[in-house]
Amino acid sequence: MNDYPHREFNIRQLAAMTGLSVRTIRYYVAEGLAPPPDGRGRSATYGETHLLRLQLVRRLVEQRVPLTEIKQRLAGLSTNEVRNLLERAEARKERLERTAGAGSPQEYVAALLEEDGLISESPPRYYAMPMQEPSGMARSSERRRAWSEQRQSSEEV
Repeated sequence: MNDYPHREFNIRQLAAMTGLSVRTIRYYVAEGLAPPPDGRGRSATYGETHLLRLQLVRRLVEQRVPLTEIKQRLAGLSTNEVRNLLERAEARKERLERTAGAGSPQEYVAALLEEDGLISESPPRYYAMPMQEPSGMARSSERRRAWSEQRQSSEEV
């Protein structure tokens, strides 16, 4: 996903890459959602760990997960685990976008099944057959019609 293992960023670069404001990044660091930077003041630098964690925090905040819960969930995660979560979230987002573009309900379901690996390609289209009345129903409706006709003829007399 992001290949910045040995690169360092200042806070403005980090803000541009995460889509967060400088103020929000500082707040998240103060709240323990991301580790503190290396150095202090203008010489403070951030690395891949900061970038990945802040990207994940942003996604979770967008999904309305409370910051306290985010902090608890991220507490024991390594940089590789955070990277894997982001990759899975990105893949899920792409699948959702792909299925959202499906025209019919059948295409939507086929796209969902395909993404889960349950089918390898879109299933053949099935066309609805006209429903036929079960034989017992046909007889009872015929009896009702015959009774109705007989009643009408007796009233005429």
